[in-house]
Amino acid sequence: MATRSDGPTAGMKVIRKRPRRAGCESGREVHGKIKAPGFDLALTLECGQVFGWHKYGETYLGIIDGCAVAVEQHGRHVEFFGPATPKAPRVARYLGLDDDLEAILASVAVDPFMKQVLASIRGLRLLRQEPWHCLC
Repeated sequence: MATRSDGPTAGMKVIRKRPRRAGCESGREVHGKIKAPGFDLALTLECGQVFGWHKYGETYLGIIDGCAVAVEQHGRHVEFFGPATPKAPRVARYLGLDDDLEAILASVAVDPFMKQVLASIRGLRLLRQEPWHCLC
């Protein structure tokens, strides 16, 4: 194991990165686009259900399936990119874009109060995080 020789991290051990998980494309800048009608990326990532995402301008940086990814919303689409990015179906699943939203809303909107609550969070999706991220 090597150690760093200069700067604020001098003397610290260099830990080798773990291998990328299966499903992450790598070796080049990957860019994908997913249809996301009725989705609100900012509400979903900033509502308190996840803490590992960081916002820089209109871009959110985080981890999906062990891969570093940047995500942006442009109207009715979500775009994602990075040096090692999960494929589009995995990103869509993580963001809850493959859920039957109308069926979920119909099952929860059982009284006027719940209908009012659901109207105030329109566009929110439940993320499919890895269990470890829920515990951290």
